[in-house]
Amino acid sequence: MDKFDDFILFPRLEKELRHLSNHPEEIDAPLIFHGLPGIGKTSFANYLSEKHASNHWSFDGSNENKKQNDMLVFIKNSMMYSALDGDDNKHFSRAYILDEWHDLSNTKQNQFKITFDEITDRGDSLVILCLNTSPKHDKETLEKLVTPAIVSRCDVYDFTPLAAEVEDVLEILQDKYPSLSEDWIDNTYPDLRKITRKGRKTLS
Repeated sequence: MDKFDDFILFPRLEKELRHLSNHPEEIDAPLIFHGLPGIGKTSFANYLSEKHASNHWSFDGSNENKKQNDMLVFIKNSMMYSALDGDDNKHFSRAYILDEWHDLSNTKQNQFKITFDEITDRGDSLVILCLNTSPKHDKETLEKLVTPAIVSRCDVYDFTPLAAEVEDVLEILQDKYPSLSEDWIDNTYPDLRKITRKGRKTLS
């Protein structure tokens, strides 16, 4: 499992996520991780779920509109079991990562309302929605891609740095992977997945 310091996070987001990681008892609602593709949302969701949940499952929403509510049916069925085998030292008994949430239709999204309310009331499950958003495109903002009913039930974390924070991220990358040229990092950003993959090879 990755360590927290393995993630490339600008200072504001690092502070928010470190608190989240250190205090799972304060997580009292589903989480939304949104931002540019490849910027670390799903990787951090996996880290958080592995650290704090005894059992964890990941789902890809890309084809969910063509299926019969596979994600929702599985979550409902698994919630019927009050106890699951796992590590008693972990805060949550189960975690669900719902990736590519932006691909679900509004109708599909809103079908999760009651289940999310039940999860919040029970407090024994971690739910993380991951989706791609872009502040530069009106049709790719959080408000356009997630229904108000779902947003109101979640705590939201934006993984895309503001313009003034991008330089912080580039400096972190250059310090962490000194073998990569500054020009290559500048031209490849914001694809942190690609930068990290190549950077780790230079360190091995």
